[in-house]
Amino acid sequence: MPYAPTYTDFDAAMAAFDAGMRDVAGDNPEMEGDEYAWDICVSVALDCDADTARELCRTQLGAVPQEVRRHFPGMRDMDEF
Repeated sequence: MPYAPTYTDFDAAMAAFDAGMRDVAGDNPEMEGDEYAWDICVSVALDCDADTARELCRTQLGAVPQEVRRHFPGMRDMDEF
């Protein structure tokens, strides 16, 4: 069966990312957001289409993780500054 992304809209992907961040923060108030933001972003990005995943990673992480690039063959990482 072909892959059907859950999120094809950046705002919907951001809402899912924010909800995931709130969930983890509620369960682990002693942890800093930086400790789990990468994992939450990758998890949501893998449920996105390629363009939305890249934009989510770009805005939240500043890079496209290898896990996401492997999921979307041909996706490139962010350009260097």
